[in-house]
Amino acid sequence: MFIWWAPEYWQKTVQSIYYGKYVKSAVYTRSGEGERQVSWTAEIDSPGYYDVYTYIGKRGGGGFGMGRGQGRSRSSMADMHFIIEHDDGTEEVTLDWENAENGWNRLGSYYLSPDTARVILTNKSEGRTVNGDAIKWEKQNMYK
Repeated sequence: MFIWWAPEYWQKTVQSIYYGKYVKSAVYTRSGEGERQVSWTAEIDSPGYYDVYTYIGKRGGGGFGMGRGQGRSRSSMADMHFIIEHDDGTEEVTLDWENAENGWNRLGSYYLSPDTARVILTNKSEGRTVNGDAIKWEKQNMYK
């Protein structure tokens, strides 16, 4: 993946930093104003509150590409803008890529009825590129 020359459309990619096996399930694109979107869906079998997570892969905690302070004026990865669909409507969530953990990052908790759940990632960002890897929905245990 050449993030300094990212495509103007969502393109599949594979790297060892992404979640799971080596399959082209992660995507990346050039940043913009949010005009391009990619989404993940899941079938929800039982109603309840679900924690929604996204997977962020970083190399040695530093990410990839030329970041701030490394000779470039604009970081390759910066903010990520998600839209989470849930029973009460939609929630827009911004994740700061530089401060995100390497691995699963919680986007919030939402009530979901049995149906298809969806999370959307837009290409809106202050960085040069946006990449999306994996989303998971984890039902909260009400009897902790």
